Amino acid sequence: MADMTFTPFVPKQTPGRYGAGLGLDVNTVGELLERLEQGLPADAFSRLQSLLGVSQKVLAAYLGLSEATLHRRFAEGQFRAEESERLYRYAEIFEKAVYLFEDEAKARAWLGKPALALGGQTPLDFARSEQGAREVLGVIERLEYGVLG
Repeated sequence: MADMTFTPFVPKQTPGRYGAGLGLDVNTVGELLERLEQGLPADAFSRLQSLLGVSQKVLAAYLGLSEATLHRRFAEGQFRAEESERLYRYAEIFEKAVYLFEDEAKARAWLGKPALALGGQTPLDFARSEQGAREVLGVIERLEYGVLG
């Protein structure tokens, strides 16, 4: 009988940094939560806009921010806690997609393309709510494990 050794599948592990794309670069969930509760600086929006490759208007819509609210936050220099969580939600999705596809352009393209697993919506559209974002992250995880559908 042939010697058959079992080699378990080990998925790629994401780096232990949180929010690097937003300029946070914190190392623990506790630090991340503290920064989100304090509110992210206004430049986090521009950083995320650049990462996702979308217009200011489109990103504001994803985040549920009116143009007037966005201008106020820029003037204040900071987002509120709940807005910061939404910014982080999209940054996390982008970072996980980049890690999966190993390329920012490929991740960006996937995030903007309708997905059958998301009812024909793009991952960016689907992630407008917390539950939708969880589902997008679940799709990324399933793709990482090679599970289609």
